[in-house]
Amino acid sequence: MKKVLLVVALLLLATPVFAVDVNVTATPVGALVGTVQKVTIGYTGAAEANSISAFALSIKIDNTADANIQNIADFKRGESTTGNLGYGIFPAKFRQYIQVQNPTTADWADLNYTPLAEWGDANCGWGIGTKWIVTELGTLYTGSANAPGTSGTLFSVDVNGYGDCNLCVELEQTRGGVVKKDTTGATVDLPPGGGSVPAGCIKVTLKSLCSTPSNQVGNSRTAAIAAWTTEGFTNLVGTPVTGCPADNVVTNDQLCIDKAAALNYTYNAAQAAPASVTVPAADADGNYVVSWTAAAGATSYQLESSAPASGTTIFPLWVQIYSGTALTFNDRVGGGTWSYRVKATNACSQSSGYTTGGTNCVVANCLVGGAAGTAENPDWVKWRYPACWCYARQCRGDVNGKKTGPQYVQALDFTAFTAAYAKADTGAGALNTIANGICSDLNHKKTGPQRVQALDFTIFTTYYAKADASVPLCTAAPVINGPWNYNTVP
Repeated sequence: MKKVLLVVALLLLATPVFAVDVNVTATPVGALVGTVQKVTIGYTGAAEANSISAFALSIKIDNTADANIQNIADFKRGESTTGNLGYGIFPAKFRQYIQVQNPTTADWADLNYTPLAEWGDANCGWGIGTKWIVTELGTLYTGSANAPGTSGTLFSVDVNGYGDCNLCVELEQTRGGVVKKDTTGATVDLPPGGGSVPAGCIKVTLKSLCSTPSNQVGNSRTAAIAAWTTEGFTNLVGTPVTGCPADNVVTNDQLCIDKAAALNYTYNAAQAAPASVTVPAADADGNYVVSWTAAAGATSYQLESSAPASGTTIFPLWVQIYSGTALTFNDRVGGGTWSYRVKATNACSQSSGYTTGGTNCVVANCLVGGAAGTAENPDWVKWRYPACWCYARQCRGDVNGKKTGPQYVQALDFTAFTAAYAKADTGAGALNTIANGICSDLNHKKTGPQRVQALDFTIFTTYYAKADASVPLCTAAPVINGPWNYNTVP
């Protein structure tokens, strides 16, 4: 065997004599894995009569600084046999890794025994991890059954990096090029090239090194996402920031990045709504506090309340009862079930959606203008269902619905009552022009020419400055018939 191996080494140094014998092929195999494309180096057309005994090839990447030959694999080791046909004799590495005196299967399996030219030899290439390698492969066999096939794979290389490149295959003539069994050189067709690819090369498509996202600053977030998606960017990472107008893109990456990498951008966040609205679940006198949570970026809040249900008619009628910077509002309402919702507005006049309270407030007591069909009811309707007629103690003289000082009926109620006393219903200076003037009609009746008259005065003086226990709640059954909180005659 020692003599035969020496002959193979000499064959690799033979001078080629041209004849049509073999094509050397380079073929990308499978899909790109990360940044790696596998390429198989093979041969076709070597009939046994003109069979090839050795290949010496130079493999180069010619046109990108961002690609290299990462690995060499898929080669045979050892003699060509029916179970292991191929070119597994690597002359440049034979001496270091194969014990010629006593070769064994384990010798062939040495991981350092590869087709790569030995470092330091002439034209040995730059090695794995670079753009240029040189390989030497030969064959030993006995009998036709053990001869390498007329076509097959010599080895594969992994091309790693970014950007398309040309992988070129050349004969390494210093090491013999491609040699036939009869020691003559073979005529070799290398990869054909074509188009912009040079002869002897194939194009290897790697992961795109980078692409630059379009500038979407100032465009809506929806439009920006649509544009970037069309451009092939698949990993969009948006960060909300405070600014106007809402949802517009503020910044976006314009660096050259891989299309699968994160494309970072910021956008003006829409105004967030308050997280919650809180009201008591029940209240005895219709005088309670509604509160809500602050919303980032808000400069004001708008609170609305809904009319209670009336008979078979439900009023999803939301009426704004407050606008300002506070996070609370002291509401005074009549009997029934009251709902609340609030929204936030920012300095750009952009408003959030509404947040509706998870709990409604049930106010149990309400003295209204009487049930529908009674004498009092038409007046109550005429005056647009004044909310104060439902205050729990309004019928006892609590005109403003508040406990001002130690008693419910106190100085502020007196001021309001005297302002409304003995005024005509309409006209200049009349009851309908006085703020909450109808609230001083304590008995909800027009007694004489004016609504606020002697009978109301008697009620007022009866309860004025009395202790709470002496000013009981009004207990008439609640009858709510429509919108509320108006104090002018239609």
